[in-house]
Amino acid sequence: MGVHTLISSLKTDYRKTLFLYTVLVNKKHKTEAHHSVNIEDLHQELYLFQIDDLKTTLEMYKKYKFNHTILDQLGGNKRSDGRLVHYLLSCCYNSYTYYKTYIPESLIFTDPLLHLQALLDYINYESYISIKKKPSFSKVEKTDNEVDFFLNKYNSIFNSNQWINNKDDDQLNWIINYIKSYIDRNLSTTNVTDRMLQKRISEFKDSYRSKPSLNVGLELKEKALGVMYFFDTLHMTTKPEIAENLNLKIRKAYSQRKYRNESEGKSSSNYMLRAEVKEKLKELAKAERLKLNETIELLIEEAHKKLKTK
Repeated sequence: MGVHTLISSLKTDYRKTLFLYTVLVNKKHKTEAHHSVNIEDLHQELYLFQIDDLKTTLEMYKKYKFNHTILDQLGGNKRSDGRLVHYLLSCCYNSYTYYKTYIPESLIFTDPLLHLQALLDYINYESYISIKKKPSFSKVEKTDNEVDFFLNKYNSIFNSNQWINNKDDDQLNWIINYIKSYIDRNLSTTNVTDRMLQKRISEFKDSYRSKPSLNVGLELKEKALGVMYFFDTLHMTTKPEIAENLNLKIRKAYSQRKYRNESEGKSSSNYMLRAEVKEKLKELAKAERLKLNETIELLIEEAHKKLKTK
């Protein structure tokens, strides 16, 4: 098989093409393209390498291609879970920080799932190569075990962030503005204690360069993805104590804002009710899935409407 025939066969197999390009660029210490490269055109860059190197690396791909049920599930779903994909990408880049420069920065990824597949393929390859180079290692964490760990962690993170409504544009805008204000406020502080926190604020660092953006100007779907990504990965982009405190701080602040908005224009009223009447009120509230005060308001509004129609 000639070089042209081999490369032509890879035109639509972007995952395989990425593996060949990434391994050979790093192995041969070649300078990556100075121009941005679209993944669809990446096969053209393979002409930089010798046919024997391409064939050898192609065999490596068959051996080291990363396989995991989560990739099968994500790949088989036309509406892939973008939140989970970006979370796993962040896990990989922030956990395997020594690999963050191995995926060429010139590559333009428009498909996060393909990005994840390519990164895991390369990490898996490098893991096995490292074992061969240093056979004295008695314990090596396999990539699939690491992915299982990330997924187990994600389940608890997902549950803890369910207070965020990814379809509530007002809430998402408030959260984004709060986060940006919080960071700006601590970066510009003059208080001694806050200056210590300022040093910690600089630790909000993410090695995943293609992460979703935090921007109120985005479409709702992209805006929600950015907010969820921020909270999902907070434990990796800063110290655990900061992540926990900031999460609670934002959640509490939003709850207080929501309460103020809901209480606006309302006044407190205390009435004595017979025990059996209060039980009936509770039954009505439960049936309508309302709070007691909301049920009372509803009953009064309905009674008032009937009064007006007489």
